[in-house]
Amino acid sequence: MQGKQFRLATDNYMGSLPQSNQLTDNWIDFFIQQRLLPQVKLAVNRQLPEPVQVKQFFGHRSIDIAMTTLFGGFDNLFYESYNYHYRLPVNYRQQWKVCNLYPLLIHLNLFGKSYLADIVHTIARY
Repeated sequence: MQGKQFRLATDNYMGSLPQSNQLTDNWIDFFIQQRLLPQVKLAVNRQLPEPVQVKQFFGHRSIDIAMTTLFGGFDNLFYESYNYHYRLPVNYRQQWKVCNLYPLLIHLNLFGKSYLADIVHTIARY
């Protein structure tokens, strides 16, 4: 699916954590406002989420491919094949690190501070 704007018709959840999907014209604003900042606020406030089903959203394709690298990645053939069919941007490795801030923040809020060092390192670097 494709769209000119980033969003989903309703808010939903990532695991048991709330996930906002407000209409945004710009991918970077959507990612920061709808994904990263709510998780940072949750980590700071240490609020308790309620469990609900996971849902999808219209977002940048790098989010999905970046997620494959979060806990080890796949064989290099997977990424070569992906690149053959859908060209990766020149800065894809850096882009993926930033994209993985969201799932790392989710893991920080769900499972604790063992994910904090990776988050701090990525923010400091980019």
